[in-house]
Amino acid sequence: MPPTYHTDATGAPPRGSFGPITRFVDQYGLRRGRTEIYLRDVVPGYVIVKKFTTTGKFNEGIFLVERIEGRRAGQRCILKRIAFDRGQGRMSLREIEMLHVLKHPNIVRFIDGCIPRGPKGVAELYIEYCDRGNLQELLDRYINYNKEYNYEHHPYEYIPEAFLWDIFRSLASALAYLHFGVDPDDLDNPPAIDEQWPYILHRDIKPNNILLKSVSSGRDSREQSRHRQSSSYPTVVLADFGLCTQQHENEYNPREDEDVAMGTFIWQGPEFPQHTTRGDVWTLGVIIMSLCNQLEDGPVPVKDAQDYCGRDGIRDIKIAGDYYSKPLREMIRKCLRVDRKRRPLSHKLLGDIRETEEEVDPPYEPLPDWVFSKRQGG
Repeated sequence: MPPTYHTDATGAPPRGSFGPITRFVDQYGLRRGRTEIYLRDVVPGYVIVKKFTTTGKFNEGIFLVERIEGRRAGQRCILKRIAFDRGQGRMSLREIEMLHVLKHPNIVRFIDGCIPRGPKGVAELYIEYCDRGNLQELLDRYINYNKEYNYEHHPYEYIPEAFLWDIFRSLASALAYLHFGVDPDDLDNPPAIDEQWPYILHRDIKPNNILLKSVSSGRDSREQSRHRQSSSYPTVVLADFGLCTQQHENEYNPREDEDVAMGTFIWQGPEFPQHTTRGDVWTLGVIIMSLCNQLEDGPVPVKDAQDYCGRDGIRDIKIAGDYYSKPLREMIRKCLRVDRKRRPLSHKLLGDIRETEEEVDPPYEPLPDWVFSKRQGG
């Protein structure tokens, strides 16, 4: 049974929408997500608390909102508004449909959404509020702090290795779910894959799209609970699915690479503009490497990004000297092999990370107070 689209008229979804994604919902929607999306002009019952962005190329603004009625009164979430008349109709439909279906502790949680009745309306997507910001903000805090580095009076601050393993494992788990339908509570090594799952590629994984939230009781998977300590790190959550695609939508034609190429250049693997599951693994390796080395712009400066795309690989992979353990550095190198066939698939990478993290058993180090000191719940 597909999701139901409510409207005052016929109840039919907008013309030209959904397609293959609806077939995906038909197959997986009932056991993985809600079954209703509302076709209307606005979701009632919310008030804007704070505006995060102004109108941009892809959206009509991103807001922190609060529910003011019903059993969820007081709940805060993020509202993302996307204008159909800017050619972003397909993108907004894709993101709403995907998040409606996907259910994983390391993928941002869908709360509500609506699709406009007419071709010039605004789609609204409501997702959980992640109160600790994103990985790019955290990285920027470390970089700015270490600009004042002084051996005696202002020691250099590395991101704790235990937190890096937590990020690595959490994102590998999210990718294994997107690529192969791996259950996040499956602790087999390697985890079992769903043979019928139509793999999903995110295509825009980067620190800005990796959110952090305070640990909430009852929402973590068994794996996360197993790794949590009394003073826990924030939960890592993958967000922004506007550019995601499924396997049958990702046919590569080099003559049309202008249309196929998606995402942010500096985080893409050597096979770009072709997007692959192992390309997502490359991106994960680059992100962890950038956190180790505290690289503000990833592996290359922004001005060189369009000519980069990882085409020749990362020639000199120095993972922050000897500060981090050799197993962590080797795990990153495994993700950054230029020949994509030599990179692990995400579900096998997840198994390797679990096993190696257990062996290394990195000591827990709390994040410094200044990392989140200016974020006060919105």
